[in-house]
Amino acid sequence: MIASAIPFLFGTGFCLVAILGYWSWFFLAFQKKMTSSVIAESELPPVSVLVCYKNEAQQIRECLTAIVAQQYPSFEVIAMDDFSSDGSGDIVSNINHPGLKKLQASTDAPGKKKALSEAILAASNPICLVTDADCIPASAHWIRSMAETYMQKKTTRIVLGIGPTTYEKGYLNAIERYETTLTAMQYISYAVAGIPYMGVGRNLMYERSFFLEKGGFETLPGTVSGDDDLFVNHAATSSNVAINLHPESFVFSAGKATLMRFLRQKARHISTAPHYKAKHTFFLASFAVVQVAFYGFIGLSVILADLHWWQAGMVVVFKWMAQMALQANCFSRLGQKHLNWFFPLLDLSMVLYYLVMPLFSLRWNKSW
Repeated sequence: MIASAIPFLFGTGFCLVAILGYWSWFFLAFQKKMTSSVIAESELPPVSVLVCYKNEAQQIRECLTAIVAQQYPSFEVIAMDDFSSDGSGDIVSNINHPGLKKLQASTDAPGKKKALSEAILAASNPICLVTDADCIPASAHWIRSMAETYMQKKTTRIVLGIGPTTYEKGYLNAIERYETTLTAMQYISYAVAGIPYMGVGRNLMYERSFFLEKGGFETLPGTVSGDDDLFVNHAATSSNVAINLHPESFVFSAGKATLMRFLRQKARHISTAPHYKAKHTFFLASFAVVQVAFYGFIGLSVILADLHWWQAGMVVVFKWMAQMALQANCFSRLGQKHLNWFFPLLDLSMVLYYLVMPLFSLRWNKSW
């Protein structure tokens, strides 16, 4: 029995060490102070906020109303209509604000790459702050917080912001919030380690000239989604990226109403992963694999190696307790500390997520 158990126990131990290694990395990254000092208004750069929308009649008014109400000395808002057919354009046309530019994309292309490129070219200011039409800033100081982070270092060209999912009752919403939080934990930790690999298009700032200097989206793979991810992956370095974890800089978006919509959204997101740099793809794939493999080895140890169920349970509980301790500060800084209490259930759900998504992504609808 002992000999037959060795491969499964070794596999379990290896996966557990790898998992706790990743979580220790997250823990150490989020210990770093990422506060930004207050910058005098006269020194803050003019900012262009870019919002591309397609059939967002239910959200676009609230989004733009919140953005034009920002307390910032000099900014414009560019609302780019990407061939909406649900009356979104009419809603935007009725929003009156001197700093709001209402534009129409020239080409009805898949994804938002073309529309966003045109919005960047139309920007009057040197700094672009990108968000989505279904997003709401957490405060009236969103632009200022992102700009102050940009001003901290002379070498900064890109600022990575946080885009949490809005809290709603229900298990699906908890899964969405946890998946969003886990993604943020990863891209923030990688950036702190000097190997930034992505940012979220809901909350991303970069220099307009830097974007154009790097060739914009034209030099990136022809994917339908993930343009912001791939631009950061292509252009970000250890010295030109800054991170903003201040709660006033968060931009919230509502979760999907159904599981199918959530899976389709995630399928679009993960379709960009194969286009990341090789080192990023390796670490991200390894992260998902060890999460699944751990439970696989535990199950095989009980079924084939006569490991007692209570022994397996003790190992699993140890894993959960260690992860909960290591991620507590991460969750707190990302405004999701209450999720930590539901972590065991969320952890098991993510294993199913990692198993289902590769298959589901083969059939996702490649629409905007």
